[in-house]
Amino acid sequence: MAPQYPDLRDINHFPGFAGIPTENLDTGVITPGTDGCLLLEIVAFETSPTLVVGTRSKDLHLVTLRFEGEDQGRALAQSPHLKVGHTIAILHARKHQFGHQVYGIRLYNYRSLKVFAEA
Repeated sequence: MAPQYPDLRDINHFPGFAGIPTENLDTGVITPGTDGCLLLEIVAFETSPTLVVGTRSKDLHLVTLRFEGEDQGRALAQSPHLKVGHTIAILHARKHQFGHQVYGIRLYNYRSLKVFAEA
C-alpha cells in the first residue's frame, strides 16, 4: 500500500496567515480562524538582542516571528537549520498585533515549532 501524504494545499489543515486565529493579549479573546499548521518560508532573520525572523506565508503575507521566551530564541539562532529559504512549521499559531496594523507571531517556546531544510 502506498503511503498517504498530507495535502499541503488543504487550508483546513495548513491555513495561510490570513486564516489563523488572532489572539488579543489584553483581553484574552481569540478571534475565530483555522487552527492548523502554519508553514512559513524564512526570508530574513536578526539574532540580536532577540531572535526575529522574517517569513512569507503561502498566501504571500510577510510575517514576523518574534521569540519572547526565556532564552529569546538564542537556541534556535545557533541552529544550523535557521537559513533563508528553509521552512518553519508552527502548530496552533496565533496572530499577534505588534503595532498599528502590524501583525506577526509571538513565540515563547519551541514545542510547536519545526524548521525544515529546503528540498
